[in-house]
This record gives sequence, C-alpha cells and structure tokens, in this order.
Amino acid sequence: MVPPTREPSYLTPVVRRAGGVHGCCRRVGPRRDAERLLNHSRHHQSATTRTLPNVAELRQELEIFRDENNVPGVSVCFFNENGPLVAASSGFSSSRAGAPAMTPETVFRIYSITKMMTGTAALRMAASGLLDIDRPISDYIPAATVGPDVNDITARMLLSHRSGLGTDALTRHAQDRAPNGLSVAVEHDVPVLERVASPGDVYSYSSMGISVLGLIMERLGGLPFRELMRQLIIEPLAMGSTSYVPEEVAAVTHARHHLVDRAGRLRPGHDARLGTRYETSSRCWSTPSDVARFGAEHLSAARGNGPVGETLRSMHLVEAEIGLDVATNYGLTCYRTDLEDGGILLGHEGFFGGMWAKLVMDPRQNIGLVWMDNRGDEIRDARYAVMRRMCGMPGEPMRASGRSQATGAPPVGLWSRPGVGALRIKSEGSALAVTEGSRTVRLSMLGPDRWVSVSEERSIAAPWAPHATSTHVALGVVRGAEGLPRYVQLNGVPYSRTEGSTSAT
Repeated sequence: MVPPTREPSYLTPVVRRAGGVHGCCRRVGPRRDAERLLNHSRHHQSATTRTLPNVAELRQELEIFRDENNVPGVSVCFFNENGPLVAASSGFSSSRAGAPAMTPETVFRIYSITKMMTGTAALRMAASGLLDIDRPISDYIPAATVGPDVNDITARMLLSHRSGLGTDALTRHAQDRAPNGLSVAVEHDVPVLERVASPGDVYSYSSMGISVLGLIMERLGGLPFRELMRQLIIEPLAMGSTSYVPEEVAAVTHARHHLVDRAGRLRPGHDARLGTRYETSSRCWSTPSDVARFGAEHLSAARGNGPVGETLRSMHLVEAEIGLDVATNYGLTCYRTDLEDGGILLGHEGFFGGMWAKLVMDPRQNIGLVWMDNRGDEIRDARYAVMRRMCGMPGEPMRASGRSQATGAPPVGLWSRPGVGALRIKSEGSALAVTEGSRTVRLSMLGPDRWVSVSEERSIAAPWAPHATSTHVALGVVRGAEGLPRYVQLNGVPYSRTEGSTSAT
C-alpha cells in the first residue's frame, strides 16, 4: 500500500444526539480535545467495571495494527449501557493517494450487523402485536412467495437461521434496485432456492431467510423496509449517520473495500451487491458511534434495564446450536458466546470482500466495542489480539460440551450440501477422518457428538476455515428421532446425509 502523505488519528468524545433525526449520514466534524475526552470517559466509566485505554494507548494500538497488517483505515467506538463513550480512528478511507482521512464519522458498510438491526425491528413489531414469531409465515405471505414449506416455517426460524433455506441466491433479481426490489427477489428466488434442511432441524446461516422476514415486515407495516427501519431503529436511537441508500452514502466520506491481489498488493475494490433485497441483511452503512448507540440498547437490556429490555433479552437466548468446539451459538439474529469465567458475549460480525465490522458486548462488565476497518476477514486474529489488549473482548470461550449425554453411531459416510463439495467421513476409533476434495483433516472427540482438530487451523477458505470464535476445525452432529446422525455441522455449516450413505462403521 502506498499511503497518502498524512497519518491522521482522531479521537473524539461521543455525545448521544437528540431524537427525531430524519436525515441519514449527517456529518459531524472530529474533535481533538484530549483532556475533554478523558474527562468524558471517566464520567461514563462510573458504571463500567473495566478501565478503557487512555488516548495515547488507543491511538498507538490502532496505528500499530494498521502498520503491521497493511490496513488503510480503522475506526472504533467503546460504549456502555448509557451510550457511546469514546470513538477513535486512524488512517484513510482508501489507499489511493489523496484519499480523505479516516474520522469517527467515516461511513462503513456494516454487512451482517444489519441482520441484528432487522431482528431488533422485527421483535419490536412482535411486542406491538403486529407479528407473532411463532405462527407459520403462511399467515403473512402467500404460499407461492416461499414454496410448499411455507406452512412449516416461522419467523422465529428465520430469525435464528433454522428455516432450512439456502444461504443466498445471486441472481439478477437480487440486484434489482427498484423500490419493490425486495418482493421481486423473494418471489422469484425463494420458491426455487435449494433447501439445506427441513424447517426447524438445524442452524444454517441464511441471508435469504432474513430477506423473507423483511418482506413480511414490509407487508405488516405497510411501508418500505428502509422506512420501517428509520421509524423503528434509526430515529429512536438517533443514528443520524446510518443509511440504507447507496446514493446517500456516495455523497459523504465512506470507506472503500480493499483486497490483496496475487502480487500481495492492496487494491481498492467495491461490493456490487446493491439490490434492494440486501437492505434486510447487509445493505446498511453506518459509523462505529451509531452502531454503538444501537449496541447500548442491547447492552442495557442484557443488564436488566430499560422498558424494552424483556423484548431485546429474548434475542440473546440460545435458539440454535452451531456445533462448534466452543460455546458460541445463535439467538434471534444475535450471536452468544458463553465464557470460561461465567460471563457472556453478545453481538454480530459483518464482512465481505475487503471490509469488516464487529459489534461485541459484555453485559457483566457493562462494556461494548464497535470495530470497523477496510480489510478482509483474513486478518481477524490480528484484530482480536488488539481488542483483547484494549478491553479484554473477545474473552476466552467455554469449550462446548456436546448435545447429548452419550454418543450413538458416528457420522460416517457421505454428506452433501447444495452448491459445495461433498464430505466423506470415516471412523478411526474414537476419532474421525473428514475429507473434502483432496484434503483430509483428522478430528478427535471433544464430547458427545462433537469432534475437533488437534491443532489450530490456519485456512481461510471453506469448508476448513474455523468459525469466528474458534481457531480449530470443529464438527457437530444433529440426530434424528431415531437417534441416527441426520446432519453434520462442519465449522457451523450443515451437511445432510447423501442418499444411500450409511452410519455403520
């Protein structure tokens, strides 16, 4: 990367804006009064048990991270249940010469953190009586919109990625940017989308499932999805720099994606997935401070506070086991990790093609962090190392204990998933040999229906890349009513048994 001529770092105290903000991406200039920053942070930390880095320490951490990992720019915000505490940034919005400096108000695409915002809005609609998340979605949309399994899928399944719908459908309909693009994409793509499981059976991350949920919300609310989100999330939380509209984002300083080419050089890129359908799952832009305002609502709820606490707390309960070697599972559009020390972490990550964002919260310590930068998921471990030094998050997750008290037949045989290579699993005593393509990884038994690689896995490519909170290849088993393996989950991704395969050793 050839850096521009300046090396800026901004740190600014963040003050909650007044409600009723109608515009998106409203610009707020950075402030550099270090003494004022420290006073502001000390005032708010009275309710936060962990001491946050001071100005110099935070600036140094971000600049070292950028230098060591070839990152054009990074922006972070700490918060507690009362709202943002301090926002910091370092670097530039792009590696191109003359690019604007990164500031706390530089806008990033937050990708799948969008899902947690969608889920929060859906639960608020449920609390008002508009939506019953346990009724079949056929009560809200025609069967032809989804397919024959519409009577078996509930909104709760969509929120917890247990609908059985495939991950995505990259079709021309998905790229439709018309106001009715969400309904066009869902109605054309979902009925023909391959299913990965029967509804309710197993966790299978599905952006398309969140799009179905968004369409239901549109129909019930009588408003376009982005308008619903403005009324239910953006305005109540004063998230004035948050937008679902690409044209609004283009008019303000925003971070560019960056990919590493074959020669190891960093190149600016972009994400062409701008269809209206993605508003529900990944087409949202925001700043760390705005996402911190959103996070503060969840942090407050997790600590037992606030009039909407019960509604939001329901999102933090485990709805779906992911099948990992660590105790990370999924609630209602929210990840939950149980820690070795008895605490929990809540939040979501979002990344794609050279941009990365994370929202993480520790309710016991009353602290949250939003991190955004313009590099890809391949440097996740380096980010986590900085986060742990700054605030102890992510913490040390508990080891998973497995689903059952006793393991039945091992999951040997062939396992498949639409659109990807098949897995062949062989038994080697209490261990398993898992093969995909030309590579075989041996897994030792961790507990009932749970296996894990002995050594850490460094691959960043599917299917071997570990889940976000793990460093090992992990395999879990989901059994049917008869006790035989029905699905295996490799690093959280489910595969179903290939017809004719056997569980015999």
